[in-house]
Amino acid sequence: MKKIYASQVEVGMGLPCDVFDKKGVLLWVAGSVVKNEKQAVKLAKYGYRSDLQEWVPTGTPKKIQDEPDVEEVKVKKTYVYATVLDAFLEIRLPLIYIFDVFKADSFNKDKHDLVKQVDSVVDVILDVCEKHPEETIATIHMFHQAKYTQLSAIYNCALTTLLCGVLEVDDDDIRLYASAALTANGSILKLQDTLQRQKMGKTKTQKEQMLNHPYESLILLTRAGVREDRWLDAVFMHHEYMDGTGYPRGLSGDDICLGGRILAVADAYLKLIMPRKLLDPPTALKTIYKRYTKRLDKNIILAMVKLFGIVPPGSVVELKEGGIGIVIKNTDASNRPLITKVGDKVTNYYSEFNLTRCYDIASVVRTPENLPKKLFKLWHISEKQEAVAAD
Repeated sequence: MKKIYASQVEVGMGLPCDVFDKKGVLLWVAGSVVKNEKQAVKLAKYGYRSDLQEWVPTGTPKKIQDEPDVEEVKVKKTYVYATVLDAFLEIRLPLIYIFDVFKADSFNKDKHDLVKQVDSVVDVILDVCEKHPEETIATIHMFHQAKYTQLSAIYNCALTTLLCGVLEVDDDDIRLYASAALTANGSILKLQDTLQRQKMGKTKTQKEQMLNHPYESLILLTRAGVREDRWLDAVFMHHEYMDGTGYPRGLSGDDICLGGRILAVADAYLKLIMPRKLLDPPTALKTIYKRYTKRLDKNIILAMVKLFGIVPPGSVVELKEGGIGIVIKNTDASNRPLITKVGDKVTNYYSEFNLTRCYDIASVVRTPENLPKKLFKLWHISEKQEAVAAD
């Protein structure tokens, strides 16, 4: 987050991006107009903007009256980030604020609109999924070093968004399902933190909390001001299964809303690779396809196979010619994806990466912990190489 200073603020200007305080609380949404000196002073005193957005105010600053009926202007937000990982790490602060409100023992609707707060996070995730789908998939597979509750929410939201794209879901519904994925576990955040530290299995009370959490999360969101049925239905049904074995109501088939079915597939996949990288991406995908078709919507599973390919982006592989590579994206030749050769072995990476082409894969390697940050720039390097080749 970057501080906003008094020299950057004048009465009458339109704010070009969302403004937060240092705790991640959303203070103003993009398009809001600074209506008086009091607001300008508050903005300069408490305001921070995301590193992902440039501060280029709209309109010509001028003195205006304090008019409570001035309408908020909807602006198209633009984001600048070196890697998808940078974008995901940046949105953790407003997400932490959302989670802190959800985890409060005595919940009172905060004066700051949580729906808009959620929108500010979802906006970034929708942006990266639209512009860099392969890199987004790869980041989900490669980076697991942040707090589980945060990454799980972000990755569920991103994977839900990407699946919606393959399924050609309407844009408005994509936003609602993405918001549902981000907030579906709002009522069990404390429990998730506990379970990550807990060495024994779940207690009886914890199991009951898990079974009840879709309903409790729905109630929590309703109290926070969410009124969109598609958002709430997706949260309520994200653990209902096609064969009727899910919870909390044991719904089956088409009785489960589309959003709930999409969230169920995203959630099931992520549980196979997080938080301890239980399976490598190709094995996790095969497991979903072979073992989960009765429980989950087969059409959505097929959409994920189409999205990922046989060896998904971000998979670490041993090459038949020797060395280690990372899958950048799939090609028409499914057994020979586009790969960047990154080193001789997983403990010895090159300092520069310029060998991106279609390689034959000898085997898939379980993703190592703490991959160097430079590996998350491979997609940017690949895009530059493609641009040069096109010229």
